[in-house]
Amino acid sequence: MPDEGTVVPPLNPFVAILLVCLALTGLLFGATALARALRWQPESARKLVHIGMGLVTLTFPWIFSERWPVLVLCLLAMAGLFCVRVVPVLRAGAGEALHGIARVSLGEFWFTLGVALVFWIAKGNSILYCVPILILTIADAAGALAGIRYGRTPFATLSGTKSIEGCIAFLLVAFFAAHVPLLLLSDIGRTESLLAAAILATMVMLVEAITTRGLDNFVVPVGACLLLQQYLEMAPAALASRLVVIVLLLASVLLLRKESTLDGGGLTGGVMLAFGCWCLGGFPFLVPFLVLFGKHVSVTRRVRAVSPSPHNLLAVFSITGSCLPWAIAERFGQDLRFLAPFLLALAAHLAILGGTTLSVIDPKRGKGARIARASLAAGLLVYLFELLAVPPSTLLLAHGGLALVLLPLGGLLFERFVEIRPDPPGDARRWWIQAAISLALSFAAFLLPPL
Repeated sequence: MPDEGTVVPPLNPFVAILLVCLALTGLLFGATALARALRWQPESARKLVHIGMGLVTLTFPWIFSERWPVLVLCLLAMAGLFCVRVVPVLRAGAGEALHGIARVSLGEFWFTLGVALVFWIAKGNSILYCVPILILTIADAAGALAGIRYGRTPFATLSGTKSIEGCIAFLLVAFFAAHVPLLLLSDIGRTESLLAAAILATMVMLVEAITTRGLDNFVVPVGACLLLQQYLEMAPAALASRLVVIVLLLASVLLLRKESTLDGGGLTGGVMLAFGCWCLGGFPFLVPFLVLFGKHVSVTRRVRAVSPSPHNLLAVFSITGSCLPWAIAERFGQDLRFLAPFLLALAAHLAILGGTTLSVIDPKRGKGARIARASLAAGLLVYLFELLAVPPSTLLLAHGGLALVLLPLGGLLFERFVEIRPDPPGDARRWWIQAAISLALSFAAFLLPPL
């Protein structure tokens, strides 16, 4: 049943589906004709379609009282968009507004799936549905157009570049797209609406900054909906703490970005990973990331003198794949049960990265000595942070000793499958192997009794 305040639609669902299909079809033809008449750039025409689709879908809570019509509409829209993409006559006609751009994008399909999933999650709650769709509709378009016109500070992503100016425009518009509806149409207080909108806008801006090929049209609304579900139930103090942490993480990265080999996408992903682990497990799951980043910054200058190759988002995905599962498990566990495997996974990354760094800045050092030194430093890191989180005990020594035994094995195994050279490979294979080894080692700590 729809939440209180949702209007029961007067239309038959099949009539509503037909009207939406006609509106979207008219939008495609109208946007193409207008773009041709005004000689718009392809990206501008595409964003007009984007905004129009968003405005049409914003009506869903008031014209659909059940979820199945939206699912049917999603399937019909996907079929229609597929035909527009593959049929030459349709692609050159109504589809010109969508497919005039040179870059490869599946944004219209992700948009359709994102809207359907958000409607499903919202369960008739108009605020929970409309805020994410409004952010997707106007903030995404504002960010893209501002980046094209005013972007002067680009940063690299996995499939191209984006601009800081575009991200700022997205952030500002997303904030108002969330704050105004929350303030005027929801039951939460003024302070809560302000804080929730600020955190939500910041998080979806980070998500949009690292997603490519139109995937942001799915991740942004779905992520915003899931986050908003939590924020609507939070007290002001909890919301304020989240805002402070994310702002401090962003400020640190911006201040130290030139001291890091991570590109813009990698730094953005690192902020999201650290913030997510803190939200899930608290400060014991955040501080090790800060130390890892500090260690990374401290050796960057020496590494750049020999190997200027940057690291991208794949490096962050590698750490995410082996560490985030333990942070998620801690969210549903208790008493830091999953801190030890989390730290061992992070220490394994630190040991592998330390070993490869030594091979670059000190190539005369033998493999055994290099791996042993990097593993010892990483193992001590594990022990020290466990000591900060839990009281000293024999079991704590066992966890530290386990790390000192397993980390050299992880380093040797890594170098068995990955060639170590000053100019590291840029493909994903190296990072998948590192993630797999780190995750495998971390299970050993999970098998020990909890601290």
